[in-house]
Amino acid sequence: MCEKTKNLDINKISIDEEKLIEICVRTDQRKLHYKMYHGVVLMNECKEAAVLAYWFVRLKPLTYDMGDGVYATSHLNELFALFLITSIIHYVRGENGKSGNFTENRLLVDLFYTLKFRPIMFDDLTLMVDSLAHAS
Repeated sequence: MCEKTKNLDINKISIDEEKLIEICVRTDQRKLHYKMYHGVVLMNECKEAAVLAYWFVRLKPLTYDMGDGVYATSHLNELFALFLITSIIHYVRGENGKSGNFTENRLLVDLFYTLKFRPIMFDDLTLMVDSLAHAS
């Protein structure tokens, strides 16, 4: 999965700033939604990271210049979303003293496939990420 990104030239990666701002706005809107309709003052870190990951996959702010004006995502957005998800899960599990290695290779491969090809709603993703982070 990460073999594709090992040979990427970092200078050819670009970020669409407007889409990045849109990701931040939509994440803040979701936080407001939780506050207004669920009575939750603060969305927890896992859910916020999942919402960010969701919008990275949906809006695709990262592109790669393939030359001759051709741009491709090269699944950079999905890989970044997977990085966000695994980072927050490792952080929460370490902070709470949970044992076990959730980053079983098959789980990551399936999650990456889901982010690339399957329709998933942010509520589903937030539930999954939060559950993985707090599972024993």
